[in-house]
Amino acid sequence: AALEKHGNTWRMIHREAVGNDRQVEVTTGTLERLFPAVRIRAEADRAEFAITGGLGYVPISFCGLNSYRGYALYEKARGQEIEMDQSVHGNDYWQTDYDDASGTYTLTYSVPLDSPDDRPAPRRFLFRRNR
Repeated sequence: AALEKHGNTWRMIHREAVGNDRQVEVTTGTLERLFPAVRIRAEADRAEFAITGGLGYVPISFCGLNSYRGYALYEKARGQEIEMDQSVHGNDYWQTDYDDASGTYTLTYSVPLDSPDDRPAPRRFLFRRNR
């Protein structure tokens, strides 16, 4: 919609600059960086956080994990935990990396953060092992 409305104008670059001014508030875990991917060090295999801002699909990484298996990312909305599952062929919606030096894993999800009319609003997430 933004491209149709503002294509070939300076407004698209302005939208990207303003819309990608992400704010991240971590309540469980530690924020390690905002760009290019949000990177959160999990605490006891868990992270809770809120993101305000972000356009399109934003990579969010969780590091310091003991395994790459059994985790899920949930959006907390309307009193519920809604699993972020974008799979087409199973577990094809996240990426894993192994850090040989620390013996830990990092999982990265691409999360759609667009908001109606590009009005940033906080969105709350929970990353944890599946129950």
